[in-house]
Amino acid sequence: MKEIHDFPEDQDPQDLVPEDIECDLQMLAISAVEDLLQDDVKECIEDFRKAGISVWMLTGDKGLTALEIGATCGLISEEAKADTEAEMTEINE
Repeated sequence: MKEIHDFPEDQDPQDLVPEDIECDLQMLAISAVEDLLQDDVKECIEDFRKAGISVWMLTGDKGLTALEIGATCGLISEEAKADTEAEMTEINE
């Protein structure tokens, strides 16, 4: 295991790559947070669409998570979600 005193004084810490830092770690605890949608998001999106306003979703989530969010808030239909999930599964096989 690397000790902090093993760090070379002439090296800039910002030059380290994650592989040099994130090694020999022991997990002491793991936590997760669920980021819930705001109230009335689906209704708001429906109102925007009725008013002719285009709605886009930009996310850094993984594909399947993004699909679930899109279906939950009404951006995509359950049928489109199922079709896309099937395509993603086929690509990953």
